[in-house]
Amino acid sequence: MTEKTPDIGIFRLVTGEDVISEWEMKNGHFNFTHPLKLIFRRLATGEVGVLLIPWIPEEVIAPNIITCPILLRDILTIFEARQSMKDFYLDVRTIRAHQLKKNDQKLDQHIADMSATYMMDQSKGFHQRLMEEYEEHFNNLDIDESIVFH
Repeated sequence: MTEKTPDIGIFRLVTGEDVISEWEMKNGHFNFTHPLKLIFRRLATGEVGVLLIPWIPEEVIAPNIITCPILLRDILTIFEARQSMKDFYLDVRTIRAHQLKKNDQKLDQHIADMSATYMMDQSKGFHQRLMEEYEEHFNNLDIDESIVFH
């Protein structure tokens, strides 16, 4: 039995964001699975570069929660992705899943450490401390953000 190829589309949202995602229509809304934000850049050579980054904060949501419902009113238009873009999306999604799995234990420990530090250090505002910890921790994660599609 052959595996069904997922429906992959490019969505322009009312926020102006472009998102590529596996999707299905269910109960009057779209379910996005593994959504990635598309960022387009025109290079000096005239080529267009495409960067795919997480659309939702995958590092802090519950493991294996990969689908989010999107209301029809939040979508301006939908495009069929060309096959090369679908392949690129699937490759990046696979790389991201591997990176997240590798970083899960580090992140859980970091959150526990951050919580303990906050309880001991009430002199700093929580938001300030959280931002300092966030920047320090995420600068040390093994995430390749330089994947570009030409």
